Amino acid sequence: MLNIAPRAAGCRRGVTIHRAAGMVAAGILILATGCSSKPTVNLSTPQNISSSGVDAGITVTGSAEVSGTPDTLTASFGVLTVRPSVSEAVAANAAVARGVTATLRARGVPTADIQTQNYSVFPSFITVHERTVPNGYTVGETMVVQLHDLARAGATIDAAIAAGGTSISVQGVTFSLESNKALLARARAKAWVDATAQAKQYATLSGRHLGPAAGIDARVTPSSYDATKLYGATAAQAAPSTPIQPGQVSTSVQLTVRFALS
Repeated sequence: MLNIAPRAAGCRRGVTIHRAAGMVAAGILILATGCSSKPTVNLSTPQNISSSGVDAGITVTGSAEVSGTPDTLTASFGVLTVRPSVSEAVAANAAVARGVTATLRARGVPTADIQTQNYSVFPSFITVHERTVPNGYTVGETMVVQLHDLARAGATIDAAIAAGGTSISVQGVTFSLESNKALLARARAKAWVDATAQAKQYATLSGRHLGPAAGIDARVTPSSYDATKLYGATAAQAAPSTPIQPGQVSTSVQLTVRFALS
Protein backbone atom coordinates (compact mmCIF):
# COMPACT_ATOMS: atom_id res chain seq x y z
CA MET A 1 0.00 0.00 0.00
CA LEU A 2 1.37 3.52 -0.91
CA ASN A 3 0.44 6.52 1.24
CA ILE A 4 1.67 10.04 0.13
CA ALA A 5 1.21 13.09 2.37
CA PRO A 6 1.09 16.62 0.75
CA ARG A 7 4.45 18.41 0.50
CA ALA A 8 4.74 21.73 2.30
CA ALA A 9 5.62 24.87 0.29
CA GLY A 10 9.32 25.60 -0.08
CA CYS A 11 10.49 22.10 0.47
CA ARG A 12 13.56 20.99 -1.40
CA ARG A 13 13.42 18.19 -3.91
CA GLY A 14 16.28 16.24 -2.43
CA VAL A 15 15.31 13.21 -0.39
CA THR A 16 17.06 11.07 2.12
CA ILE A 17 16.23 7.36 2.36
CA HIS A 18 16.39 5.72 5.77
CA ARG A 19 15.92 1.95 6.36
CA ALA A 20 13.53 1.38 9.21
CA ALA A 21 14.42 -1.08 11.95
CA GLY A 22 13.17 -4.59 11.22
CA MET A 23 13.49 -4.23 7.40
CA VAL A 24 12.80 -7.94 6.97
CA ALA A 25 9.19 -7.47 8.00
CA ALA A 26 8.62 -3.74 7.17
CA GLY A 27 9.00 -1.48 4.11
CA ILE A 28 11.10 1.60 3.29
CA LEU A 29 10.58 4.97 4.94
CA ILE A 30 11.35 8.00 2.69
CA LEU A 31 11.63 11.43 4.26
CA ALA A 32 11.85 14.77 2.39
CA THR A 33 14.37 17.05 4.12
CA GLY A 34 14.34 20.80 4.78
CA CYS A 35 10.61 21.05 5.37
CA SER A 36 8.80 22.45 8.36
CA SER A 37 6.05 19.87 7.77
CA LYS A 38 7.81 16.72 6.71
CA PRO A 39 5.91 14.71 4.08
CA THR A 40 6.30 10.98 4.19
CA VAL A 41 5.93 8.13 1.72
CA ASN A 42 5.22 4.73 3.32
CA LEU A 43 5.77 1.72 1.11
CA SER A 44 4.68 -1.57 2.67
CA THR A 45 5.63 -4.93 1.21
CA PRO A 46 4.09 -8.30 2.10
CA GLN A 47 5.83 -10.33 4.77
CA ASN A 48 7.77 -13.26 3.42
CA ILE A 49 6.68 -16.56 4.94
CA SER A 50 9.10 -19.43 4.69
CA SER A 51 7.83 -22.80 3.54
CA SER A 52 8.81 -24.30 6.89
CA GLY A 53 6.31 -22.04 8.60
CA VAL A 54 3.36 -23.24 6.54
CA ASP A 55 1.27 -26.07 8.02
CA ALA A 56 1.03 -28.23 4.90
CA GLY A 57 -0.87 -31.31 5.98
CA ILE A 58 -4.20 -33.04 6.19
CA THR A 59 -5.94 -34.94 9.00
CA VAL A 60 -8.41 -37.72 8.20
CA THR A 61 -10.24 -40.36 10.21
CA GLY A 62 -10.54 -43.92 8.98
CA SER A 63 -12.76 -46.52 10.61
CA ALA A 64 -13.52 -50.20 10.31
CA GLU A 65 -15.61 -52.81 12.09
CA VAL A 66 -15.06 -56.54 12.03
CA SER A 67 -17.03 -59.38 13.62
CA GLY A 68 -16.12 -62.68 15.19
CA THR A 69 -17.54 -65.49 17.29
CA PRO A 70 -17.33 -64.72 21.04
CA ASP A 71 -15.31 -66.97 23.30
CA THR A 72 -16.45 -65.72 26.74
CA LEU A 73 -19.80 -65.47 28.49
CA THR A 74 -20.12 -63.25 31.56
CA ALA A 75 -23.07 -63.94 33.86
CA SER A 76 -24.14 -61.77 36.81
CA PHE A 77 -25.99 -63.59 39.59
CA GLY A 78 -27.82 -61.69 42.31
CA VAL A 79 -27.99 -63.32 45.75
CA LEU A 80 -30.56 -61.81 48.12
CA THR A 81 -31.66 -63.07 51.55
CA VAL A 82 -34.03 -61.63 54.16
CA ARG A 83 -33.94 -62.75 57.79
CA PRO A 84 -35.23 -61.35 61.14
CA SER A 85 -31.76 -60.36 62.36
CA VAL A 86 -28.54 -59.13 60.77
CA SER A 87 -26.56 -62.20 61.82
CA GLU A 88 -29.18 -64.56 60.39
CA ALA A 89 -29.33 -62.66 57.10
CA VAL A 90 -25.53 -62.59 56.76
CA ALA A 91 -25.26 -66.30 57.52
CA ALA A 92 -28.02 -67.24 55.10
CA ASN A 93 -26.57 -65.15 52.30
CA ALA A 94 -23.10 -66.60 52.88
CA ALA A 95 -24.52 -70.14 52.72
CA VAL A 96 -26.18 -69.45 49.36
CA ALA A 97 -23.03 -67.83 47.94
CA ARG A 98 -20.86 -70.74 49.09
CA GLY A 99 -23.25 -73.24 47.52
CA VAL A 100 -23.27 -71.43 44.18
CA THR A 101 -19.50 -71.07 44.22
CA ALA A 102 -19.01 -74.77 45.02
CA THR A 103 -21.31 -75.70 42.14
CA LEU A 104 -19.42 -73.49 39.72
CA ARG A 105 -16.06 -74.84 40.87
CA ALA A 106 -17.34 -78.42 40.47
CA ARG A 107 -18.18 -77.61 36.85
CA GLY A 108 -14.67 -76.42 36.09
CA VAL A 109 -14.98 -72.67 36.63
CA PRO A 110 -11.69 -71.34 38.09
CA THR A 111 -11.84 -69.32 41.30
CA ALA A 112 -10.22 -66.42 39.44
CA ASP A 113 -13.29 -66.23 37.19
CA ILE A 114 -15.72 -65.77 40.10
CA GLN A 115 -15.94 -62.27 41.60
CA THR A 116 -18.10 -60.82 44.38
CA GLN A 117 -19.47 -57.32 43.81
CA ASN A 118 -21.99 -54.92 45.41
CA TYR A 119 -22.20 -56.55 48.85
CA SER A 120 -24.77 -54.77 51.02
CA VAL A 121 -26.63 -55.12 54.35
CA PHE A 122 -29.67 -52.98 55.11
CA PRO A 123 -32.98 -53.04 57.04
CA SER A 124 -35.95 -54.57 55.27
CA PHE A 125 -39.53 -53.26 55.35
CA ILE A 126 -42.95 -54.43 54.25
CA THR A 127 -46.33 -52.71 53.99
CA VAL A 128 -49.10 -53.95 56.30
CA HIS A 129 -52.49 -52.25 56.18
CA GLU A 130 -50.96 -49.24 54.39
CA ARG A 131 -48.27 -48.94 57.06
CA THR A 132 -44.57 -49.55 56.49
CA VAL A 133 -43.13 -51.80 59.16
CA PRO A 134 -39.71 -53.47 59.51
CA ASN A 135 -39.50 -57.19 58.83
CA GLY A 136 -35.80 -57.85 59.38
CA TYR A 137 -32.62 -57.34 57.41
CA THR A 138 -31.63 -57.91 53.82
CA VAL A 139 -28.19 -59.00 52.66
CA GLY A 140 -27.42 -58.83 48.95
CA GLU A 141 -24.47 -59.35 46.67
CA THR A 142 -23.64 -59.85 43.01
CA MET A 143 -21.56 -62.76 41.77
CA VAL A 144 -19.95 -62.07 38.38
CA VAL A 145 -18.85 -65.26 36.66
CA GLN A 146 -16.88 -65.68 33.45
CA LEU A 147 -17.49 -68.86 31.46
CA HIS A 148 -15.06 -69.79 28.68
CA ASP A 149 -16.58 -73.14 27.79
CA LEU A 150 -19.59 -71.92 25.83
CA ALA A 151 -20.70 -75.44 24.95
CA ARG A 152 -21.36 -76.10 28.65
CA ALA A 153 -22.32 -72.55 29.66
CA GLY A 154 -26.05 -73.14 29.63
CA ALA A 155 -25.85 -76.20 31.88
CA THR A 156 -23.43 -74.39 34.21
CA ILE A 157 -25.77 -71.42 34.64
CA ASP A 158 -28.72 -73.70 35.24
CA ALA A 159 -26.76 -75.56 37.93
CA ALA A 160 -25.84 -72.29 39.66
CA ILE A 161 -29.50 -71.22 39.67
CA ALA A 162 -30.55 -74.55 41.15
CA ALA A 163 -27.89 -74.23 43.86
CA GLY A 164 -29.10 -70.74 44.81
CA GLY A 165 -32.76 -71.67 45.01
CA THR A 166 -35.22 -68.83 45.54
CA SER A 167 -32.43 -66.55 46.81
CA ILE A 168 -30.72 -66.19 43.43
CA SER A 169 -31.54 -64.39 40.19
CA VAL A 170 -29.71 -63.76 36.93
CA GLN A 171 -29.14 -60.04 36.45
CA GLY A 172 -27.49 -60.19 33.06
CA VAL A 173 -25.53 -62.24 30.55
CA THR A 174 -23.15 -60.87 27.91
CA PHE A 175 -20.87 -62.37 25.27
CA SER A 176 -17.43 -61.00 24.48
CA LEU A 177 -14.32 -61.91 22.55
CA GLU A 178 -11.20 -61.93 24.71
CA SER A 179 -8.77 -63.54 22.25
CA ASN A 180 -9.28 -60.84 19.64
CA LYS A 181 -5.73 -60.16 18.39
CA ALA A 182 -6.45 -61.45 14.91
CA LEU A 183 -9.73 -59.54 14.81
CA LEU A 184 -8.00 -56.31 15.87
CA ALA A 185 -5.29 -56.75 13.25
CA ARG A 186 -7.91 -57.00 10.51
CA ALA A 187 -9.78 -53.97 11.86
CA ARG A 188 -6.60 -51.86 11.98
CA ALA A 189 -5.70 -52.78 8.41
CA LYS A 190 -9.16 -51.90 7.12
CA ALA A 191 -9.18 -48.59 9.02
CA TRP A 192 -5.75 -47.69 7.59
CA VAL A 193 -6.94 -48.37 4.04
CA ASP A 194 -9.97 -46.16 4.69
CA ALA A 195 -7.87 -43.29 6.06
CA THR A 196 -5.30 -43.49 3.26
CA ALA A 197 -7.98 -43.49 0.56
CA GLN A 198 -9.54 -40.35 2.00
CA ALA A 199 -6.20 -38.57 2.27
CA LYS A 200 -5.24 -39.44 -1.33
CA GLN A 201 -8.53 -38.10 -2.62
CA TYR A 202 -8.19 -34.81 -0.74
CA ALA A 203 -4.59 -34.43 -1.91
CA THR A 204 -5.65 -34.95 -5.53
CA LEU A 205 -8.53 -32.50 -5.22
CA SER A 206 -6.21 -29.84 -3.80
CA GLY A 207 -3.50 -30.43 -6.41
CA ARG A 208 -0.98 -31.60 -3.83
CA HIS A 209 1.03 -34.76 -3.31
CA LEU A 210 0.38 -36.97 -0.32
CA GLY A 211 3.35 -37.37 1.99
CA PRO A 212 4.08 -39.78 4.84
CA ALA A 213 1.98 -40.08 7.98
CA ALA A 214 3.10 -37.59 10.62
CA GLY A 215 0.89 -38.76 13.49
CA ILE A 216 -1.63 -41.48 14.34
CA ASP A 217 -4.29 -41.66 17.04
CA ALA A 218 -5.99 -45.06 17.38
CA ARG A 219 -9.15 -45.92 19.30
CA VAL A 220 -10.48 -49.45 19.74
CA THR A 221 -14.07 -50.16 20.77
CA PRO A 222 -14.83 -53.79 21.53
CA SER A 223 -18.53 -54.52 21.73
CA SER A 224 -20.35 -57.23 23.60
CA TYR A 225 -23.65 -58.91 22.89
CA ASP A 226 -26.18 -58.51 25.65
CA ALA A 227 -27.93 -61.85 26.10
CA THR A 228 -29.88 -60.87 29.20
CA LYS A 229 -33.10 -61.83 27.46
CA LEU A 230 -31.95 -65.44 27.65
CA TYR A 231 -31.72 -65.29 31.44
CA GLY A 232 -34.11 -62.60 32.64
CA ALA A 233 -35.69 -65.04 35.10
CA THR A 234 -35.43 -66.15 38.70
CA ALA A 235 -34.75 -69.71 39.75
CA ALA A 236 -38.46 -70.58 39.85
CA GLN A 237 -38.89 -69.50 36.22
CA ALA A 238 -35.64 -70.80 34.76
CA ALA A 239 -35.78 -73.81 32.47
CA PRO A 240 -33.10 -76.54 32.68
CA SER A 241 -30.53 -77.04 29.94
CA THR A 242 -31.02 -73.58 28.54
CA PRO A 243 -29.40 -73.37 25.08
CA ILE A 244 -26.63 -70.83 24.50
CA GLN A 245 -26.46 -68.96 21.19
CA PRO A 246 -23.26 -66.86 21.16
CA GLY A 247 -23.94 -65.17 17.83
CA GLN A 248 -21.34 -62.60 16.73
CA VAL A 249 -19.60 -59.71 18.44
CA SER A 250 -17.87 -56.84 16.68
CA THR A 251 -14.74 -54.78 17.27
CA SER A 252 -14.33 -51.33 15.73
CA VAL A 253 -11.12 -49.36 15.20
CA GLN A 254 -10.92 -45.64 14.48
CA LEU A 255 -7.65 -44.14 13.21
CA THR A 256 -7.08 -40.40 13.07
CA VAL A 257 -4.03 -39.90 10.82
CA ARG A 258 -2.11 -36.72 10.04
CA PHE A 259 -0.51 -36.84 6.56
CA ALA A 260 2.01 -34.40 5.20
CA LEU A 261 1.29 -32.65 1.87
CA SER A 262 3.86 -31.44 -0.64
